[in-house]
Amino acid sequence: MLERYKKAFNADTVEFVSSSCYGKWANTVDYSLNINGDSYSLGNSSCGGKKYAEQKMKDDIEMYDKFIEKKPDLLNLLNKIKKQDDVIAERMGLSKYEILDVDFLKSGLYIGWFVVRLRVNGREFNHLETGLYLRIVDYLKKNKEFSGKEEYHTAGGLKDFMVDYVFLGTGFSSQRLYKA
Repeated sequence: MLERYKKAFNADTVEFVSSSCYGKWANTVDYSLNINGDSYSLGNSSCGGKKYAEQKMKDDIEMYDKFIEKKPDLLNLLNKIKKQDDVIAERMGLSKYEILDVDFLKSGLYIGWFVVRLRVNGREFNHLETGLYLRIVDYLKKNKEFSGKEEYHTAGGLKDFMVDYVFLGTGFSSQRLYKA
């Protein structure tokens, strides 16, 4: 199974790691994968132990395989939603975005998360947010299509004047991003 992770994450090294916890979590164990030096959490023994971690690994590989299979359809769906976002952006006087790709992060803090590579005002970046991640997971697991929001709102933590593009019906700033 570790070989499948190497392939999925384009990794040189993948190692299963278990570490004892201390303090409030004493007598439990954290399970993770070390993928090229980045830690990818698989859970804690209080969540079902090593069997849970191994099942999560199997589920991850199954999700990766579904992602590869459905990526073209997912891009088509995102481009369909983009048309809704363009209407909102035009109405709000905001920039339109271009979808460059959809992928999952192979390193860093959000390793394993799905991201959409965008271009806004000539700037390219990975759009990363929980709502997008969960929608893609539902799409892959349940073949459940998703859409943007009819009602526009600004993403939490932003003021209206900071917003320069709309994604899935939500206003974001291409200048204030998580590094992903």
